[in-house]
Amino acid sequence: MINLNFNIPDKILNKELGEIIPHTYKDGRSCRYCNSPIPDHINKQREFCEKRVFLNGKTLDCKSLYWTPKRRKESKIEKKQQEICTSFRELVEFEKNEMTLEELCIKGFSLYLSKQSYVLNEKEMMVIFEGGHLIIDRKTYNIKIVKS
Repeated sequence: MINLNFNIPDKILNKELGEIIPHTYKDGRSCRYCNSPIPDHINKQREFCEKRVFLNGKTLDCKSLYWTPKRRKESKIEKKQQEICTSFRELVEFEKNEMTLEELCIKGFSLYLSKQSYVLNEKEMMVIFEGGHLIIDRKTYNIKIVKS
């Protein structure tokens, strides 16, 4: 069990029913933006606080504040790179050493998401990803898979 150092009352008043409802914080979940604790009885997939409306009319929405356009773009790139690493692992598990350009496209490898790419010689090009690298024959488009 995780012990949290939050000063949160054990019972919080439910304004609608006038009842006292106990909330527990044993799971140790917190908002990704403001780090305030999320009660255990709330949906386990929740990552952010609920929207809060203050008396002066201002609202605080941690989810909107967290997902700025820059972070959205970075998250999409990160997700794609994770998919590519998974694809590398699958290819290595099936002991596949080569593939065609069509298979490359089907697997979802995007050469734009590579860490680095350079020409080895007139015939071959190397593309480096997090999970490994590809050696592409520039004439026949046969691709060799090398796990890092």
